[in-house]
Amino acid sequence: MSAPILTLEHITKDYPDGDQINHILKDVSFTIQPGEFSAIVGPSGVGKSTLLTIMGALLQPTAGRVILAVQELATLNRNRQTQIRRESIGFIFQSSELIPYLMVTQQLTFLQKIARRRDQSAAEQLLTQLGLGHRLHSYPAMLSGGEKQRVTIARALINQPALILADEPTASLDAQRGREIVHLIRDAVHEQKRAAVMVTHDERVLDLVDHVWRIEDGQLRQTT
Repeated sequence: MSAPILTLEHITKDYPDGDQINHILKDVSFTIQPGEFSAIVGPSGVGKSTLLTIMGALLQPTAGRVILAVQELATLNRNRQTQIRRESIGFIFQSSELIPYLMVTQQLTFLQKIARRRDQSAAEQLLTQLGLGHRLHSYPAMLSGGEKQRVTIARALINQPALILADEPTASLDAQRGREIVHLIRDAVHEQKRAAVMVTHDERVLDLVDHVWRIEDGQLRQTT
């Protein structure tokens, strides 16, 4: 078996709350292999987004180890962690957060430039595969909600990251569009042997993932 793309070992995350300490995550361990798509579910406010942010090297845990592609993130300096995020992690947020003055193709080539890659044909090909071939030169204000989310997915995939992290990607979409978006993520994971973790409240799409994890009382457990 190949090495896991992401491993969390005994992660805790605490926040001060007045005179007390709020224990958001308690001894959380998690592993995801190439070609796997996992969902994390649970009530609001239990730490799902906090956990996803730690997975994405955007937040340091209070204790525990985060290992991405066999590198322990805590051992890397800030510049190297930034490089890892650019090259190895693709983020899909609830809000598309597209740059309003960039056309659709430019949303992707801008990220390529940051990562010191430049391949406009790859950007156009990916967008066309996602059904956006007719929108290459459109600005975000001209797109529907579903089209904006597909651009967000393309933006997350353009630098060929090993890990895709999606935070409530279907929250602003109707049932049909939501399933389409999750299908796109699943296909990229399975066909390209990437890994994806999706935080969601949308139980209508859980049949599309490989594993479901539930977080409650700061602890994570696999349910399917």
